[in-house]
Amino acid sequence: MNLRRLARDFIFSTLDLADTLTGRKTPITPPRRLMNGGTNSKFRNDYHSIGRNLFGLLVKHGGARPQDRVLDVGCSCGRIAAEFTTYLTSGTYNGFDIEGPAIEFCQRAITPRYPQIHPR
Repeated sequence: MNLRRLARDFIFSTLDLADTLTGRKTPITPPRRLMNGGTNSKFRNDYHSIGRNLFGLLVKHGGARPQDRVLDVGCSCGRIAAEFTTYLTSGTYNGFDIEGPAIEFCQRAITPRYPQIHPR
């Protein structure tokens, strides 16, 4: 393992701990290493607020309703899925992505708590 990877893993672990201690990390918040925000740390730090904003756009402009069937192409680690957990009543959320670790996180952390959420 190279030094750059060790440093990155240390930083992400430290940020995960800080999120837990400050209450920013919920049971369905993915670890920082899975948050897909590019190199701009603002996107990583605002995981939940960005998810809420995107969800709001889907409801307001996309017309998403609690009984709808939602398909999310490129769902990553569930940024939008997390917002649909308490919104959907009889509807379902189906997301898919090519990032195996992100999908595995969603399947392990979100689906058991919210069976209407189906990441693949």
